[in-house]
Amino acid sequence: MDMAATASKMRMTGMTNLSAPARARITGVVYLLFFVTAIAGAIVMPVAGGPGGPSGDAASIAKSIMTHQSAYKAGVALGLFSTAIYVALSGLFYWFFRPVSRTLSLLAALFSVVGCAVGALGNLFLLAPLEILRGSS
Repeated sequence: MDMAATASKMRMTGMTNLSAPARARITGVVYLLFFVTAIAGAIVMPVAGGPGGPSGDAASIAKSIMTHQSAYKAGVALGLFSTAIYVALSGLFYWFFRPVSRTLSLLAALFSVVGCAVGALGNLFLLAPLEILRGSS
């Protein structure tokens, strides 16, 4: 077997060469990264009427969004980034639980990725108030 075929085979096996504790540690670190980015996104974006933000009428929320546009955009970006991390986490959970049941693990990963797609689409809709409040067509 030549060197290129060996390197290709090593790339394709990926996490299968790792021991179960190593895979569990990697999954745990990625899960922690997901929680940190999701919580940071929620903290950065209270201007939309969330916890710690303005409450009451829509005018005060709109004024808060326009005043803190960069924080609002950063919150949306962190939300999308945490969703992307969760997609990777779904793949890691698939690899982690595949020895138990390949079919159930694949089904769980599929549902997780579909949920991430719906969440990402919902997160993108959070950008609509900026366009509406700017008055662009």
